[in-house]
Amino acid sequence: MPQYVIGKMLKEARIRKQVSQEDLCFGLCAVSTLSKIENGVQNPSKKVMEALLQRLGFPLGLCTAAVAEEEFERGKIEQKILSMVGNGDCRIQSLLESYVHCSDTLDPLETQFYLFMSGIQKRARHKKEESALPLFTEALRQTIPDFLPDAEFNHDLLTITELMILNNIALEEYRTGKKDRALKRLYFVKTYFEEKNVDPEEKAKQYPVILFNLCKWEESCGNYVREIELAEKGIVCCIKYGKLAYFDLLLFCKGEGLSCQGHIQQGKKYFIRAFILMAAKGMHERIRTGIYDVKKKFGYDFSEFEALFW
Repeated sequence: MPQYVIGKMLKEARIRKQVSQEDLCFGLCAVSTLSKIENGVQNPSKKVMEALLQRLGFPLGLCTAAVAEEEFERGKIEQKILSMVGNGDCRIQSLLESYVHCSDTLDPLETQFYLFMSGIQKRARHKKEESALPLFTEALRQTIPDFLPDAEFNHDLLTITELMILNNIALEEYRTGKKDRALKRLYFVKTYFEEKNVDPEEKAKQYPVILFNLCKWEESCGNYVREIELAEKGIVCCIKYGKLAYFDLLLFCKGEGLSCQGHIQQGKKYFIRAFILMAAKGMHERIRTGIYDVKKKFGYDFSEFEALFW
């Protein structure tokens, strides 16, 4: 009988971090299945092994399990969808259809991904009367079956996907007027990234997203000191890990917070830094919109710098 070494590593890490089998595999597989994996007598699907490893804070690319042809093809489609969505392109309907048709069935983790991305696509339509919340909720229930939107959420072991679904549930709740619940949920996700076992590479990509969302919400509530604190955390994270996707937006948020507090010169400096970074990324429309909004809100004059931006 073949012995699967990764199960031994999983068991050692679980015991070292004082995590029970029941807590680790909740919603992912049976305890008996996890025991077989840890003892090297069963090799799970790649997605199940990745989810188990993520809950213990291991990197996403650590699992190199052999996969069936349809799982390999579905994985390629998944990566393409994630790449498009990450670049702000949600025209993924044909890819989602291909994802479903790779095989006759979807397992719970594949169903979770499909529902999650379907929710992202639906929200991108910008139709106020439509809500992606049911899709996000059903996606989370694939691995957190006891999730109830109105109930306290207190799970200690989560995958990156589960965390980002929670983020999107909060976005929908905030958009539909459930602001207190949304803020509480998003602060839970923020604290999880700060205090729990999370792969540093994934934290570097996702943590600034959470902080940016919180910045905008706190600014809308007039909590400018809190907005500045959150923006600074995000800026430090972006610099530390060299991830610039949200760096310009967090600089902009800090400029807003400072300006709303009356720190005119400091605020203007952060706006200019944000615009320079946007220009380097070729985001000229974002610059135009940002300059218009800042001029209208704070009366700043950027005429001496605008020639630098396009």
